[in-house]
Amino acid sequence: MGEVRAEVMQTELAWRIALGRWYVEGKAAVDSREPDIAFLARILDGLLKQDAASV
Repeated sequence: MGEVRAEVMQTELAWRIALGRWYVEGKAAVDSREPDIAFLARILDGLLKQDAASV
């Protein structure tokens, strides 16, 4: 039983390390991406038009 528990704990540790690495890599990829200025401008324009229409 002890061997099974040790193997499970090793597998869980490996999974947590891989998951942490994927999180760091994914966050770096998202953080390094330049915002799409045209897209953000369209969103802002839509919000401004929506706000003006509600007045």
